[in-house]
Amino acid sequence: METSLQSSPPTARRQTYLRLASEIESQLRDAYDRRFVAGEATQSSLAKALDIDRSAIHRRLMGHTNMTIETIADMVWALGCKIAVKISDVNDAEQNHPIENDAKESKPKIESKPSSGTIDLGKRKPYEMTL
Repeated sequence: METSLQSSPPTARRQTYLRLASEIESQLRDAYDRRFVAGEATQSSLAKALDIDRSAIHRRLMGHTNMTIETIADMVWALGCKIAVKISDVNDAEQNHPIENDAKESKPKIESKPSSGTIDLGKRKPYEMTL
């Protein structure tokens, strides 16, 4: 069996993870930078608030660690920020849709076989969570 040293391009699944991780790291760095410039936070003050070493804060801000959801929440809390999560349909995320005044016109048309419990996806909104 021959082994290739070339890495294959990331799968769509992996790309989704990489985009999410990049977005979180970027937003954490931006939030830290704003607090730091305002004189409201340092790596040492965050470390003290979270009862961890300053080097752990540095690794998190530089993206040198794989943070859990709990770790991300801790960092956001220590920075005095809030979290907003939005998960939307992949097809909607890639297109710009004009805002329409008539809700009936903007509902997606979904063709499916009738079932005992049908869901009108036109009334659903993307999942959002604000902490």
